[in-house]
Amino acid sequence: MGSSATTRSPMYGIVLRAIEYFDRKKWLQALATTCVSAVSFTVLMKLSLVLLFGNGIAVCWPMVGLVTAVMLKLPRRRWLWVMLGIVFGHIYIEQAYLLDEMVVDTVSDVAEVMITAYALPPFANLSEWMGQRNLLLRFIAFPVLLGPVFTSIPVGVVFSRELHVSFWTEAKNWFSADALGIVLWLPLALVVLSPETYALFRWPALPKTLGVAGLAVGVGAMVFGSRPLPVSFVVLPALLLVAVRLGFSASVLAVNLLAILGAIATLHGRGPFAFIDGEYRIIVLQVYLAMCMLSCFPVSIMMMERDTFERELREACDSMEQLATKDGLTGVANRRRFDRTLSVEWSRAARDKRELGLLMIDVDCFKMFNDCYGHPAGDRCLQSIAAALAGEAHRATDLAGRYGGEEFFVLMPGTDLAGALLVGERIRRAVEMMGLQHERNPHRVVTVSVGCHSMVPQRVGVSETLVDGADKALYLAKAGGRNRVEAYEGLADGRVSRAVLAAGS
Repeated sequence: MGSSATTRSPMYGIVLRAIEYFDRKKWLQALATTCVSAVSFTVLMKLSLVLLFGNGIAVCWPMVGLVTAVMLKLPRRRWLWVMLGIVFGHIYIEQAYLLDEMVVDTVSDVAEVMITAYALPPFANLSEWMGQRNLLLRFIAFPVLLGPVFTSIPVGVVFSRELHVSFWTEAKNWFSADALGIVLWLPLALVVLSPETYALFRWPALPKTLGVAGLAVGVGAMVFGSRPLPVSFVVLPALLLVAVRLGFSASVLAVNLLAILGAIATLHGRGPFAFIDGEYRIIVLQVYLAMCMLSCFPVSIMMMERDTFERELREACDSMEQLATKDGLTGVANRRRFDRTLSVEWSRAARDKRELGLLMIDVDCFKMFNDCYGHPAGDRCLQSIAAALAGEAHRATDLAGRYGGEEFFVLMPGTDLAGALLVGERIRRAVEMMGLQHERNPHRVVTVSVGCHSMVPQRVGVSETLVDGADKALYLAKAGGRNRVEAYEGLADGRVSRAVLAAGS
């Protein structure tokens, strides 16, 4: 083992030094960001041209959405280097273009990305991002409308002159492709970047994910893989099922997969829109895909908000339950939880014919402690005693808590009187051994008196009987000189049998 560690240590040191060097050199980080951006943009742009571009018209242009999603994850100081990578990617891809076409195309893409990135909040995870105020309004107003409209003007002017088509045709094609690309691919990229998405592919959720997603993909393939038949509406119920059953991440993945299937099929003359002539075929497909996303988007948001509300409500209920059943000073169970637990354990013990033990514990001379050392010291004393109680009540079924004031309890299901006496003595000794100074206590340290009682509950009996017995034993411990453990036993007819001295000094 040591030999292996020694063998790896030189390489490990080299890697650490390389990471530290990279962290120190900002120019190296900038160069890496630019190179990665340029290569990634070039590859994705080529794929988009092959899959989503036909007859001079792009069904949708995903590049702005994808790049913006990455930028929302990065600190703003790196945005410049991402933009520089996009510029290099454009130059490489469009080197055969005329200069003015290359410039306007590059500047327009960069401008769209910057408008979109500055309009939207930074992205950490999907649920927080979706919960941002006015997010949907900002998303529609700036990335979907303002950005494509603003950039379509110079594109329409330059490319209409070069391609000898009307300005409105070229501007419309740019606007529709870019707007749809942002609507579809920006949410897709954020979904991929969010850790929440991968919960869909963990083993417990995988069968449902594959089943529902497989149904949606199968319906989409059937609709767009067939001859031109007016059956596009069949896809919507399948997408809504994905949104309801699997949530926002799955619905975004499904709609984007449908967009790829639809674009490929429509460009090759298949699917429900193949019978439409010319560029209108692409326009109808774009409107259809936008409607699919718009149909799933509010449903997914509603389901996400429902899940968030349920989680917050559950957390609030748990918090309220803890506040209602936990003593605010000591952190142990309070009187309310004791009453509730005693009722449950009394019924269970009566049904099972098992014994139920109870310790009532009182801090000796506590009023004099407060008078001598002050109430803050008294609070700290109670906290220390509560910690000692919790440490000695080992079993998961035992419940230790504060009954009120300086009085504590330990409820012990399935414990006979001998067991209760043993636990009581452990608690008494643990408190004494803490050595908390108490000048007005005869023992010169903080001590406790413990009263024990155990019984087999009767169905016709009441739980207060157990508490009364432990209280009587506690009174006997106090009367006997304090810092002692005593037990109370009663006969079946209710008469007192004896008080048993268990321990003390």
